[in-house]
Amino acid sequence: MESVTIDTIKENGNGYRLSSVNVFVDDVLCGQTPEDTLANESYTVECPIPLSGSEIKLQTTKDDHFLAFTGICVNAYEEVRVSLEA
Repeated sequence: MESVTIDTIKENGNGYRLSSVNVFVDDVLCGQTPEDTLANESYTVECPIPLSGSEIKLQTTKDDHFLAFTGICVNAYEEVRVSLEA
């Protein structure tokens, strides 16, 4: 995996719910979303090196709000299978 693109909530000004989110491939940190995120935007987190694994985890670093997003896209050079769990 090279990067992950995540879409923020498209309405109600809740784009901040994607701020400072750590993106993991299995248990390896790929990167983090920006400190300030806006509604109706997409943010790409680039991994410093290509990573492979069977699970992608998004983890908020903020204590004052929960994580919310509308879409996620895994960007890789090879075929990738992704399953989403709530």
